[in-house]
Amino acid sequence: MPLSSRSAAILAGILVSLFALVVGEARGSAAVPDAGARARAASVTQANELEAPILAELNRVRRAHGLRPLKPSPRLALAADAHLRALALAGQFRHEWPDGRRFDLWIRRFYPIGSARFWAVGENLIWNGDALTPRQVVETWLASPPHRRVLLTPAWRELGIGAARAFGADGVYAGADVVIAAAEFGARS
Repeated sequence: MPLSSRSAAILAGILVSLFALVVGEARGSAAVPDAGARARAASVTQANELEAPILAELNRVRRAHGLRPLKPSPRLALAADAHLRALALAGQFRHEWPDGRRFDLWIRRFYPIGSARFWAVGENLIWNGDALTPRQVVETWLASPPHRRVLLTPAWRELGIGAARAFGADGVYAGADVVIAAAEFGARS
């Protein structure tokens, strides 16, 4: 079922996308702090039942656009889950870690550059106060030019999906119960 125009307008106002491409010599990673120490959400649980269907829907759309499907990446899925949990507990919705660390820096802990000569990462985020279906998630990202660009980037090889429910989340979520999802895209060679 498609989002209502009101929900779509709300989502369009809060969706954020990032396409971070880092190539070459950058190395290193920093420890990811435990966001639980600053917990403001009543509770956060994983919404595992959404993850595989979102990945399947993203791959369906990529194939329809003549692009290769993406392989599931446990490392990128772990990054998505950790990021969503940290954001929900901190009451934030952004690509940076709650401590302000940029996306291309925090994700290296989960998806390291290693000896790769080419390394690229990207992230799409979405949240809603109502339930999200995999089709709604992907259709909303496709309707947003920056999210569409990330989703349809030919260079991607791997994908990790995370989904979580936050109950009584503070900050940008205004104490609401919300569903948050992340798609972490990656390529290394």
